[in-house]
Amino acid sequence: MFIMDCNETVQMCYNMRKLLVIVKTLIQVIQWSVPLVLVFMGTWDMFKAVTKADDQKVVQDATKSFTRRLIAGVVVFLVPFLVRLVLNFVDQNIISDGDVSSTSWVSCWNNVDKKNSNYFSGCSNIYNRSSDSKSSS
Repeated sequence: MFIMDCNETVQMCYNMRKLLVIVKTLIQVIQWSVPLVLVFMGTWDMFKAVTKADDQKVVQDATKSFTRRLIAGVVVFLVPFLVRLVLNFVDQNIISDGDVSSTSWVSCWNNVDKKNSNYFSGCSNIYNRSSDSKSSS
């Protein structure tokens, strides 16, 4: 028999903490860097089109390209935010029987990288074997 100091979801979250922190950091890097790169590339294309082109069609094409890149940058930036917003709404309002919010995977995601969180209090990195269950099965 396994003894857990906290419930299964929190224990699993505690055990996967390092991986979740890496994934969360990677998502944040993508969320911030991709829009910046897209805006920079669009600005560079606009600069080249305006300084080198005598034709208005080249400038119009560069403007369309810049607009598409700007929209893509905004979408890449907002999608993770909107997903977190919807999941937090679902976690708080739909799943509301008892103290589910403290044991849900959304709570795990929100608390995994917080240094001073009480979310993992009582959890250990391994499952402890009970001393009274040493009988063989």
